[in-house]
Amino acid sequence: MKNKKKKIVKTLTILGVIAALVIGAVLWIRHTGNELKKALETATQESAVIQRRDLVSVVAATGKIESLESAELTPAVSGVKINKIYASVGDYVHKGDVIAELDDSTIKDNLEIANNNLSNAQKSANLNINSANRRVSEAEANRDASRLDMDKRISEAEENLAKYKDLRDQAENLYNKAVESRKEIEQNYGPVAGAYSNLETVRNQIESLKLQIDSAGEDGDYIKQAELTAALRILEASVPSLERARDDAEAKYGLLLTLSNALTAAQNAENAQLANYNSYITQVESLESSLESLKKSSEDTERANESTIASSKDSLQSAKLSANSGVEQTKLQISTYEEQIEACVVKAPFDGVVTLLPVKEGDTYAGRSIATIEDISRFVVNTEIDEYDIGKIKLGQKVAIKTNGTGDEILDGTVTKIAPRATNSMSGTVTYTVQVSVDTKNDALRLDMTAKLSIILEDADNVLSVPYDSVYTDEDDGRSYVEVIDGVTDDKWDTHRVYIEKGIATDYYVEVRSTELSEGMEITVSREASDVFDLSSFFRNRGATSGM
Repeated sequence: MKNKKKKIVKTLTILGVIAALVIGAVLWIRHTGNELKKALETATQESAVIQRRDLVSVVAATGKIESLESAELTPAVSGVKINKIYASVGDYVHKGDVIAELDDSTIKDNLEIANNNLSNAQKSANLNINSANRRVSEAEANRDASRLDMDKRISEAEENLAKYKDLRDQAENLYNKAVESRKEIEQNYGPVAGAYSNLETVRNQIESLKLQIDSAGEDGDYIKQAELTAALRILEASVPSLERARDDAEAKYGLLLTLSNALTAAQNAENAQLANYNSYITQVESLESSLESLKKSSEDTERANESTIASSKDSLQSAKLSANSGVEQTKLQISTYEEQIEACVVKAPFDGVVTLLPVKEGDTYAGRSIATIEDISRFVVNTEIDEYDIGKIKLGQKVAIKTNGTGDEILDGTVTKIAPRATNSMSGTVTYTVQVSVDTKNDALRLDMTAKLSIILEDADNVLSVPYDSVYTDEDDGRSYVEVIDGVTDDKWDTHRVYIEKGIATDYYVEVRSTELSEGMEITVSREASDVFDLSSFFRNRGATSGM
């Protein structure tokens, strides 16, 4: 039981100690927190004075000094010997100075052969063209002769056709007249023939009645005989009038025999004219068919002749093209040889210094560079600008240049070229090549010197400026402002807000514009806590049990 009480007392004692520690810790944290807050407030704020400064906003870059103009002399020949070299590395040469001479003897031999080939090609071409011209002329002559012959034959056929058409028309007229004559004779012949026919008919009837009367008497048929005798008397009574009609017709139109002969002759004449007319119609139709056939043949012959002429002209054109091709190819070869001969004399393309001469006399030139010439009177710096800054770079911007070789002197430069596309990079970094001309002359400049560039984006002289971290942004409307210090109360600054318009900005300072600001005013500057205050140091300086 006693042990149990001891355990309880011990437990209570431990709990009391723990409670005391907790209470002490809370009090220490509260006290320490107030001091920590004050320390943080003091550590994260500084003050600065508004000053007038000359501000320059730049993009920094590096590069190396290069010549503005550089040329590798690579003559358009190969496989020839280098006979003579007239320059050495470091020599200053002028435009047109001979740097080296190459052996052109083989090229000259080839040129002579090519000139002979050209002469032969031109002669052969002229022969082919002349022959083709003759074929064209012959084809055109054949066409013209054929055209004349066909025109003549067609003209004769047309004349013959016209003649037979006239004959046909004349025969038609004669036939029509014969028809009219025959009709007229028929009209005259009709009444005469009718009168004879009527008289002859009556006489025949009289004779027939007489025979019938005799037959009736023999038979004893007196009644019939009497009737027939009465009819006979009537017919006999009509004979005189019929004879008079016949006599009148004969008196008026001539004899019947004459009319009959005339009618026969008229009919024969009509038939003859009709046959003649039909014959001419047949001949006209035959001539028309022959004329059409002749015209078609003429057209076919004309087409064949034109086709022959066109084919001959095509051959002529082909001969010309072939001739031109061969001649032009040889001329091109000649031109190439002439250019190669000219290239064998290697000259400086501009004033400059020989910076590289990798060959020597006696070498066989294989197409590589004979010499490199650079114009050292004008220098440039090529630099790479990051993609984040390239949009700020403009043609004509001024550049401050420094090199180790020229010491502290700042050389003037100008942005002259900006690459439109990024430079290929294996690292994945995107940069753009920018060229800067070196505008300041300095005898100490040398090729390949390292150059430090400050590309001036903006500059302003004698403007009100403040540290970059003293400008704040209003969270409500996004306007920029500074906190102007009016005084100190209870170790705290009394400030008021002044809205400003920002001007040129550098890495450290920014131009401020406001009618409420003037040089010499004190303002607050905000700094990151991690930059100005070490929390662990604070606790070390206080001690682990401070405040307990």
